[in-house]
Amino acid sequence: MKKHILTVTAVLAMMFVGGGCDYNDDNFDGLQDGTVATDVKTLEFTLTDADYTAIAGNSANKALAGDEDKDALAAFGKNKYFTQTITAAKYIPAFLASTYPTADNTSSIKVTSNVATDLPEELTAIQAATEYTLKADDYKAAWEDGTVKFFTPSKPAEDYVPGILAKTITEPQAGDMAMVTYTYYDGEPETNAAPAMMNAQRSPLSDAVATVTNIADLTLDNTTVFTSQATVTATYAKGLLVKDATGEILVYTGKITDFALGDEILITGTTRKNYDVPQFNNTDLVLKMVKPRADVFAYPTEATTITAANIPAKFPAAEGDATAYDPYSYLTFTGTVEKSGNFYNVAIKGAAADALKASFTNPFEALELSKYDGKEVQVSGYLISINAKNKYFGIICTSVAEAGTTPVTPLGVAASKAGTYTGKGVVVATYNKGFLMNDGTATMTVYQNATPTVEIGDIVEVSGDTEIRYSMSQFKQGATVKTTGKVDDIDAVRPAVAEVDGPALEGYVTLPCYEYVKYAGTLSINGSYYEVHNIEGSKTVYGSLSYPLADQEATIKKLAGKNVVVTGYLIGSNTSKGYVTTVVLSVETATSYDTETRNALYAYENNAWAPVKEVITLQPADYKAMGLQSDFSATNAPENYLPAFLKISKPYAQAEDKVFVAYNFYDAGEKATVLRADEYVYDGSQWSRNNGIIEQTDQFVKSNGKWVWDPSVTIILPPGKNQELSTLYYQACVDWVKDNVTDGAKYVTSYGNNEYYTGASAYQGNLDWRAAEARAQFADGYAGMDDAQIVEAMKQHTIEVFAKVLEVLNPDAKVVSGVDVTYTIHVGVYQGTNISAPTHKLVYKVVGNPEFEFVSFDAL
Repeated sequence: MKKHILTVTAVLAMMFVGGGCDYNDDNFDGLQDGTVATDVKTLEFTLTDADYTAIAGNSANKALAGDEDKDALAAFGKNKYFTQTITAAKYIPAFLASTYPTADNTSSIKVTSNVATDLPEELTAIQAATEYTLKADDYKAAWEDGTVKFFTPSKPAEDYVPGILAKTITEPQAGDMAMVTYTYYDGEPETNAAPAMMNAQRSPLSDAVATVTNIADLTLDNTTVFTSQATVTATYAKGLLVKDATGEILVYTGKITDFALGDEILITGTTRKNYDVPQFNNTDLVLKMVKPRADVFAYPTEATTITAANIPAKFPAAEGDATAYDPYSYLTFTGTVEKSGNFYNVAIKGAAADALKASFTNPFEALELSKYDGKEVQVSGYLISINAKNKYFGIICTSVAEAGTTPVTPLGVAASKAGTYTGKGVVVATYNKGFLMNDGTATMTVYQNATPTVEIGDIVEVSGDTEIRYSMSQFKQGATVKTTGKVDDIDAVRPAVAEVDGPALEGYVTLPCYEYVKYAGTLSINGSYYEVHNIEGSKTVYGSLSYPLADQEATIKKLAGKNVVVTGYLIGSNTSKGYVTTVVLSVETATSYDTETRNALYAYENNAWAPVKEVITLQPADYKAMGLQSDFSATNAPENYLPAFLKISKPYAQAEDKVFVAYNFYDAGEKATVLRADEYVYDGSQWSRNNGIIEQTDQFVKSNGKWVWDPSVTIILPPGKNQELSTLYYQACVDWVKDNVTDGAKYVTSYGNNEYYTGASAYQGNLDWRAAEARAQFADGYAGMDDAQIVEAMKQHTIEVFAKVLEVLNPDAKVVSGVDVTYTIHVGVYQGTNISAPTHKLVYKVVGNPEFEFVSFDAL
């Protein structure tokens, strides 16, 4: 948050100045308000969490860090403090350049930041730990049949995690650490149990709804629960855009869904306006399929082309205002992609640097926007927000491609009509005949009639012919597949799994669609087929597991005759036989275990991984015991909870005992949970944090078009009325002369806001060196002097007084060893000719804390 720091005296002085007139106004004509034509900034602010994230994500800083320091820069973004490697002097300039692109030379900004001065080495190692969450297959190290997905007292994590890490982390170095998250059950697994009860979260086939409200009739009161029936017209990673005959509305889900472009759905929930745009809230939101897409789907053929002249700035559309738009307007534009923290924006081609930029709203990972950073692109999408304050307008992206190239076809479009397409998506499931891919607009099968070479989580580009078989779309055998990337978290690109029962699956049989589900039943083997029967609530429907992979098949065979839970994708049905076809992700025993999630820190020493017992690693149960729903955050700061936690968990601690605590922290800037650690010291009665972090203020100036670190200070005092900084300094001169100069009060005018010892005028924001006015104010002070001598005397007085005013207004000024720290003041000297910018500069050297020594006084 940016802030100007004024002393109480200065604020009172400004209040006094604002209420009076000026001697100059009363006694001569022609002295007019000065104006500043350039964008010279003089600011002071403290870095926020979002600022640290932006500094770490700045493309210029990444290039500056190179391969050698890229990990240190990433750690800086997470830890929120500078170090000896990642210094403020080196990495803040690029941040200022992107934040203040229009700032002119001589701009000066003081930035306060966190700096690690005496950080224990252990903290650095802990916070740099690799974070790894065990996958289902990892538990096979403990359970050979692969059906149990947790550790137990007889098979503890420390017996198996070292081997798992050895296979997972390549080329570890001595001292490396890993934070491992795993599942634990305080008991032993049973061989077979009754099927777990499934809660049907939503059904592919909707039930009848008594009242359906048209979108145009929704009251948006954030309270009333409505149900609307509409068609999906666009999707993004956290919601949908839907439309009926009366209007359009956003549906904020908070996560990707299974619905495809063109699906007709029921939405039940409360509604409100967000950034002046109507939306269904995700609280208690219920979505149901009415009918999967039945017609060919296409985005609008006509779009408003955005240029520098018509960048969206407000809602709604207004005649004669090219910058006013209706929500959900369909736009197209060309511009350059810029990454800002976790966000990707587009600077419209030809627009000014401070113009609003397009921002991709929760884009799908399949778009791979990082590959466009710094490149010119052509984008199309729906306008869903305008934030004039933060200089962006949000879009749901429907198409993005490097300028001059052809964009891929969204799967939701390709799935609606057989043809030849190039599509792109994330591999969400694999089976022995191909794989399933999803780009957020639809899921499609890529049929290969062979075991796929791609893996779940791969981002792939597929080109070839498509067909629609039994209402389900797929790429035909022979399509070319190219892997272009990989997602970090496959769960982030999958919807919440729908736990479905028999009646829900019966409804699915008649209206099949791609859906990510979980269901329970009894596994049986029927020749070469694997089937799941006895699904709760139905005597007819059953699941057919489609061509499982070899390792899945081995697990399935061991579970024959047992009650199981199947997780996977429904990809079709057989109405005559009554089964649903499932591409399997997992098949597990159906016993419901009361498991818990645990975290453990491991270190690599002596060529092996071993648990670190000396560090306290907070567990999910610990946060709950503290009254928190989840991890620490800026709102629920760890230092407010850990002292009490340690007093309970270490009741026999002795004075000067020390302990390291590792914990999870929700970083609002990163919009992610990160690993942090602190050292705590016990004084005999209380635990207190000792993390070696101090606040430090550094100054940066813009010179020759570049921001550079400079411990010296340049103070610009622009001439003219109501110039905040000028008023502050000149009133301080008036006050100092009145209180410290012999007969000082006689140099001060009756208004109290200007004096003729230095000529300081807090009202006009200048130094008035007109000899006649000085003589008229206090003749005895200049007795026997001609005009030139009076001007020279006022110059010497100015040198004297500003040295003292600098001490008053800059109490933190300090000598820096080996560096000459100077304070340069730009002032405007008025001698009868109007001025609109500073005319002179005074230079002082810091020689004490604070004490200033005069260096020079020159015309600009």
